[in-house]
Amino acid sequence: MPKSEPSSFFLSFVGEYVQVITTVQFAGSSSNKRGDTIVPLVLEGYIIDVDSDYTYMSGDGVDIKQAIKNNVIVCVQIVDKEDEDSELLDSLPSNVKKRDMN
Repeated sequence: MPKSEPSSFFLSFVGEYVQVITTVQFAGSSSNKRGDTIVPLVLEGYIIDVDSDYTYMSGDGVDIKQAIKNNVIVCVQIVDKEDEDSELLDSLPSNVKKRDMN
């Protein structure tokens, strides 16, 4: 049996850190007078693999921890994931010198 070519989705997103927006929705109470707020389930992580039924995701890029049914996926986008150290350094005031952090 001949092997099929990888899909554009597979080539574009496998190994990338992504945000996945789904059709699964949650209702939450809101402080506004319009009633409940409806929000979609949004997942973030690395896409590890894809088959005809599921997209497999990982928080660390190694171990599969989630499987999302393909028929509930609305949008997938690659997001920049900065490591925690970079985020911490960026949050420091700009007048702090490196020698002052020790």
